[in-house]
Amino acid sequence: MFMFDSDLLLFFNSDRFPELDSFFWYVSEKWVWIPVYSAMLFFLYKKYTGKKFLLMITCLICLLTCSDQLASGIFKKAVKRERPTYTEGLKEQLHLVQEPNGQLYRGGRYGFYSSHASNYMAVVVFFIMLTRPLKRITYLMLFAWVILISFSRLYMGVHFPTDILMGWVMGGSLGLFFSFVFFKLSTTSYFLELR
Repeated sequence: MFMFDSDLLLFFNSDRFPELDSFFWYVSEKWVWIPVYSAMLFFLYKKYTGKKFLLMITCLICLLTCSDQLASGIFKKAVKRERPTYTEGLKEQLHLVQEPNGQLYRGGRYGFYSSHASNYMAVVVFFIMLTRPLKRITYLMLFAWVILISFSRLYMGVHFPTDILMGWVMGGSLGLFFSFVFFKLSTTSYFLELR
């Protein structure tokens, strides 16, 4: 399994197109996507107002906290699977992306599982559950966004493909769970009001 994981990573991580380095560096940056987060929040605000909007924000904050801390605070420390950029015999074969400060980006030491993949999948699943039904193109664009950000982590060599897959599974599961929590709480007498 490790060989397949490594081979697939090396296929995605290459120096064939070094001009894409800057592009994927910025794709991987959270602040670049502030306009997307803002648009999603605005869309949710139009659908859920008053107490329900505050409940939704609370669920979203809890979702992101759980998603991020499960990956970075618990799994990475417990599993201790080194990132490809620290893995002997593999790190020498990787094409590393240069940070704006000139250093080569390696990420933290441990990488299982990807908090980027988990967090973005969690947000997208949560958003879809709270806004459905949506047009098919909207679903495609949202999942393409998750795939693009996740791919940037492979391109930069800081995650194995299985780190990304596990991140998607965990993030998607958490997104479903917190959307269920939102719907359950929003139907209690306290939240039963006109939207």
